Amino acid sequence: MAKTILVAEDHTICRALAREHLTRQGFEVIEAGNGLEAVEKYLLNADKIDLLLLDILMPGMNGRDAYEKMRESGCKCPVLFCSGFTGDKLDAEFKLEINQELLKKPYSGEELIKRIFSLLGLTEK
Repeated sequence: MAKTILVAEDHTICRALAREHLTRQGFEVIEAGNGLEAVEKYLLNADKIDLLLLDILMPGMNGRDAYEKMRESGCKCPVLFCSGFTGDKLDAEFKLEINQELLKKPYSGEELIKRIFSLLGLTEK
């Protein structure tokens, strides 16, 4: 059975590239264009989502706030946050918990897949 990943990314091209890399590896992908949509899609599909790929900064509701809403609803999925912002401010304000990682943009498809497989405890193909 294929693993399902919820991808929340406001940049259409980044979201499409992530979907392409993930589907090539056999993952099912549910897409959201912002944090609010991600929460809605999580609530509709919670029983089948295995991992969250959330952009940190999105309009409306950011990835961190979206994850908090999902967690309030019982989400225990591993999370791969991603961001194009770097530096001390992001590192100081963004604390990761167990089963959470940060992937800095731009990232390669190879790095994305490696991190997803690691979070899911899978062996790469």
